[in-house]
Amino acid sequence: MGTATQPRRAKAPDVSNEKYIRLGKDGKYHVEICKRLPGEAKPERRASKYTTLDKAIAARNEWLKLFEGGEPVQKLTLDGWAEECFERILPFPHTKRKGLKPNTINGYRLLYSMHVSPLLGKMELRNVKPEHLMQILHHRMADRDSDTQANVRTVVSKLYTLAQAFNRVPLGHNPVKLVTVPRTGAKHDNEGYEIHSVRNLTEEEQARLLEAAASYKWRFSPTDDDVFTGEEGRPWIWLAILIGMRMGLRRGEILGFNLRHVDWDHKLYDVRWQVNRVYKPTNGEYVQASDSLKKDGSYRTVPIPPSVFVELEKIRDRNPQTVFIFDMADGRHRDPESLNTSYKIAAREAGLMGCRDGRGAPMKDPTPHDLRHTFGYMHANVWKTPHTALQRLMGHKNIQTTLSYYAKANNDDVIAAMAHVP
Repeated sequence: MGTATQPRRAKAPDVSNEKYIRLGKDGKYHVEICKRLPGEAKPERRASKYTTLDKAIAARNEWLKLFEGGEPVQKLTLDGWAEECFERILPFPHTKRKGLKPNTINGYRLLYSMHVSPLLGKMELRNVKPEHLMQILHHRMADRDSDTQANVRTVVSKLYTLAQAFNRVPLGHNPVKLVTVPRTGAKHDNEGYEIHSVRNLTEEEQARLLEAAASYKWRFSPTDDDVFTGEEGRPWIWLAILIGMRMGLRRGEILGFNLRHVDWDHKLYDVRWQVNRVYKPTNGEYVQASDSLKKDGSYRTVPIPPSVFVELEKIRDRNPQTVFIFDMADGRHRDPESLNTSYKIAAREAGLMGCRDGRGAPMKDPTPHDLRHTFGYMHANVWKTPHTALQRLMGHKNIQTTLSYYAKANNDDVIAAMAHVP
C-alpha cells in the first residue's frame, strides 16, 4: 500500500521587492514605516501587520501618500468626525447596512455630547488611546449604570469602525477594541438585598394604579391638558396607563397613539408612530412625533381590548378631528418626561414606591416601561400565549428577546409538560 501524501503548503509570496514590508515568523505581513510627517518636527513611526500581502501593500501605499504628500496633514478631530457621521453617514446605507433610524442617531449624539466630547472631542482621531476611553468609562462615568457605559462604548466603537471603513484612520487603528466596560452586576440596597431590575405588576397592583390615576387627589390644580374626558373627569395619565398595560406599547408609542391608524370595524391598531425627544446641537432638545419606531420589528398590528376601545370611541365621538389623543390643548406633543413624572405620582399614590417582595428584597420603583413588561409577563406566564404570537404583540424582531425577558418556566410547568408523555 502506498503512503498517504502530505498536502503541500502554499508558498508565501516574495516580499523582497516590497519596500517597508516584511514577512514575520507569525506568518503575517508587517508594515513598518518611520518618516517625518510634513509640518511636524518629530519623526513618526507606524507599524502594523496583515494576513495578506495585498492588504499590506494597500496600507503601505496609504501611509506613503500621507508621508510624502508635500502638504500639511489635516488634523481630523473626534468632534469633527462624529458630526460628519451623525449628519452624513449614519442616516444612510453604509458598509452593506441600512441607515440608522433618527431616534437611534439622536441617542448616539446625546451620549457622545454628554460623556465623550468634553474630554476627547478636540483630540485628533488618530491620537485617541485606549486609556483615554478607560478614563471616561471607569472614572467619569463611575456613577452611571453599566448599560449606559456599554452604550457609550458602542457609540465610540461605531465612529472608529466607520473611520476605518472610510480610510480616516490608516492601518486599522481602533482603540475601542482594547477597552472593557466595567460590569457592576446586580444592584443592592443598604441592607444588602438585591434590587430587581424588572418589575411586573400584580393584578391587585394594576387595579390600585388605575384607581389612583383616575383620581384628582394627587393633582393640585388640574388644567385642560390634564383631562381627556369631560363626563368622567379622568386625567390623561389614566388612559396612558390603561393603554400601556392592556396593549404593551412603549412610552413613545403610547404618546404617539394615532386615531387615524385605528381600524374601527375590526378593532385593530397599527403601531406606526411614536413621540420622542430630539436633540439638536443648535436648537437644543424638542419633542416631535415621527413614524420611525425603535426597530423594524416594532411596526406591528395589535388588537384593541374592549376597555381601551370604549375610551377611544368617546374621544372620536367628542372630536372627530382628533389625531394624537395625548396632545396638549395648544396642539403641542406631550413631553415623554411628563409621562414619567405623572406615572410616578400615580404610583406613589397607589403605594407602589419602596415596596418589597415576599422574601424582603426591595422592588424597583415603578416606571412606565413596567406596563409593557407586565403585559408581556401576563401573556407568557398567566394567559399562556404562544411565544410566536407574543413576539408579534410585543414587536420583537428576534424571538430570542421574547424568550429571554418574558418566557419563564418553573417546576410545575415542566411537570405539566411531561404529563402528556405516555
